[in-house]
Amino acid sequence: MICKKLNRENRQRKLEISHGWFSKKWRLYFAFANVVGILFSLPVNCPAQEKHAFTFSCLNDNFLFEDYLEDYFAKGKDDHVTAGLWLQYRRGTERINWNYSVNFNVLTNRDLLYRTDILSFLVVKNRAFLPAALQTGIGLVLRGNFGGQQLQNKFHDWFGYSRLTLPYFPEPQAGLLFHLDGSYDFLQSAPWHATAYFAGNLVTSAAPGKMETGLQLKWDVTESVAFRLTSGYLRFFRTDK
Repeated sequence: MICKKLNRENRQRKLEISHGWFSKKWRLYFAFANVVGILFSLPVNCPAQEKHAFTFSCLNDNFLFEDYLEDYFAKGKDDHVTAGLWLQYRRGTERINWNYSVNFNVLTNRDLLYRTDILSFLVVKNRAFLPAALQTGIGLVLRGNFGGQQLQNKFHDWFGYSRLTLPYFPEPQAGLLFHLDGSYDFLQSAPWHATAYFAGNLVTSAAPGKMETGLQLKWDVTESVAFRLTSGYLRFFRTDK
């Protein structure tokens, strides 16, 4: 009887140990469950929806001012930027995207009686850390005769303005372009958005760099139509004194 009782107690103890938390079988179950849990908790790199967009703009600050605003506003210091063409291709997501742009500017200096054209190529990476965003970029700048005088005079002929013929700066130059842009959305209440921003271009050749900062108010009328009001400070760093 004593032996049977001891054997029964031993079997019960073995049963408790074999089904206990630290038994070999349960340790395997526990390890397997942890592995499965870790796998399900790892972030899955699902590809976000990528968007593509082209943007083209033509800029000229003389026609509107001389025709409609000259009697109401005093002329500021000439930045010599007569006109410009800008083409940009953008690809990526809302969080991270890449911008590839080509910018063509026609510069005329009536004081020193010469002109030059600026052709720049820029690659920018835009990263959004909502409600903030940061852009960093690098590019190439070329300075020389790229047909800006013919383009400017063609526009002058179309709109009835006198032609402007100036000699080009004699020495073409090339350099690097470094871009930095940051913004912070301090108001996001649809359809209104208010943003504080700064931007700067550092150029290593004889071409204008710039620095600007200010505030922008945006009104989204529809998904495809919006109005922007920008107020701030803009300065061009020219090569001529």
